[in-house]
Amino acid sequence: MVVGDIIANVVSVPGAGAVNFQPAAGVEIMITYFSVTGGVNTVYCNLWDGVDRPGVTIFQQDQPSESMMKMGITNSDYLRFINDAGGAQPIGYSGVQTK
Repeated sequence: MVVGDIIANVVSVPGAGAVNFQPAAGVEIMITYFSVTGGVNTVYCNLWDGVDRPGVTIFQQDQPSESMMKMGITNSDYLRFINDAGGAQPIGYSGVQTK
């Protein structure tokens, strides 16, 4: 991937589990959009450094939701999606590679 490429993905966060989106070293991405399907579980989106848990919670949602934002992530500070319990929950995100 190169600067200017669009990053888009839908992931399934397992029940009582977590999924990370961590760019490669030296890569920076501007996240611009999140989408959560909602359900009985609460899904947390955290800015995480791999050490501090749970990190900084950007949002928590248990209802269908979309969020437009601008948030930069790097290899050191990246996204971590946490599902608090129950079945898997899909979450989508997109952004642009800036470095």
